[in-house]
Amino acid sequence: MEVDKKQLVDTAIEMLRETRADIVESYEAQKEISINSPSRMQSRYDTMRSESAWLADSLANRALDLEAQIKALQGLDVANTNGHVKPGSVVSLEYIDSDEMKHYFIIPGGLGKKIPYNGLEIITISPVAPIAKAMIGKELYEEVTLRQKGELKTYEIMEIN
Repeated sequence: MEVDKKQLVDTAIEMLRETRADIVESYEAQKEISINSPSRMQSRYDTMRSESAWLADSLANRALDLEAQIKALQGLDVANTNGHVKPGSVVSLEYIDSDEMKHYFIIPGGLGKKIPYNGLEIITISPVAPIAKAMIGKELYEEVTLRQKGELKTYEIMEIN
């Protein structure tokens, strides 16, 4: 299976931009709530103003994180992997005990989002995700063993793009 990784990167960037737009909208709303809250506490338990400000700050930081992820994706080297799994690789894993096949795209930020591609579902994962750590540096047909839900599962690398 040949994969157009540029198309996958563009889709992931678009997903990040949509998420960032939602977060910026939430930030603006929280900032307004914080600004328009009474400056004086209505009771000794009234923390609406400070909680809104904290939430707005957290949303602003998340928007900045997403912007950094977008920039990292734009600079991602998706060139030939030379037969080894690395960030920027699309890897197809087959579960040894069944014919279950999963496809992963290792990208900065990871997202954990599923990207539909030519009838497949490609899951974006971060290079620091346990499954990515287990795969990075491996070659075609090597096995990857992971502990999932308390049990060891073994997969075989069937394709590296």
